[in-house]
Amino acid sequence: MERLEAQWMMVPEMKALLESRYTILRHVQASGPVGRRKLAEIVGLPEREVRAAVDFLRDTNLIRVEKEGATITTLGFDLLTSLETMMNDYIGRTTIARRIAEHYGIREVRIVDGDSDHSESTKLLIGEQAAHALEQLATSERQIVAVTGGTSVASVPQFLSGHSLVQNYLFIAARGGMGDAIPLQANSIVSTFAKKGNASYRVFFYPDELSERAHEVLQNEKEAKEMMALYEQTDIVIHGIGVAEKLVKWRNSSEEVKEKIKQQEAKSEAFGYYFNASGDVVHRIRTVGIQLEHLREVPHIFALAGGKKKAEAILSYLNIAPSQTVLITDEGAANEMIKQIQFK
Repeated sequence: MERLEAQWMMVPEMKALLESRYTILRHVQASGPVGRRKLAEIVGLPEREVRAAVDFLRDTNLIRVEKEGATITTLGFDLLTSLETMMNDYIGRTTIARRIAEHYGIREVRIVDGDSDHSESTKLLIGEQAAHALEQLATSERQIVAVTGGTSVASVPQFLSGHSLVQNYLFIAARGGMGDAIPLQANSIVSTFAKKGNASYRVFFYPDELSERAHEVLQNEKEAKEMMALYEQTDIVIHGIGVAEKLVKWRNSSEEVKEKIKQQEAKSEAFGYYFNASGDVVHRIRTVGIQLEHLREVPHIFALAGGKKKAEAILSYLNIAPSQTVLITDEGAANEMIKQIQFK
């Protein structure tokens, strides 16, 4: 029997206490400054329990509590880093992550606390994981990082710490875009990445849902050809995974396309491709951007998506995800995904 297991048997209440304090500290890091009441809502624990944990974390100098709310200290951040592997093993995330990765033949799965369907803080934890991973890949050489739109990807830049080598990245929009929800489009997000990392970026404006004739004309324009050349040289891709039905509505797609998505039972969307449950392409937007054939040559791919409601979409995309993909998701999605995998 391992030493830690023996300790849990002697004092089982320690496990619950450790997990709650660890979870609270993680969400203070992601959401701080945050008040006790809001923190209780985020972690789903009684306010009384959260208050006691916050007092303990403050007294041990792991967080600061000021008028604006609680924020993590350097000591608290270092503690989280040192505990992460152990806590993932203890909570069971490591086993679930390994099973999903092995089932779909991808490089790695990382799982963060909570469910994005119910907590914006959980979505921030996904962004934080992606930001740290991106910083770890930075070198003294120029690397091209292609990013898509979406809320998960938009949460990443704020967690870039100012790592000096990040300035060597060239951030580019993974495909052209125009229209509504500008803050969530790739063109806006790449500029945020670049600003936070003191790096360069390249936007690309290109309409969605073009006619075949218009697409043939525009893809031969100088800017489109330059972007295609960059896509072929891309070193890192950071992308989201969308729910097909929601994406066609968000894009104001034609009724014909909406009906096609419904009839073909599309489950997920990524890079302008719509996939069914088996990962087959059932529809594709006419646009210039990262193509599936490009992904096979990209050394590092990070797919970001969370929430129990998105589990089916994530599994749909993983059927065609390149082997070098790292999925960063949350407990809500991962627990639902592993249930569905077990029934296959």
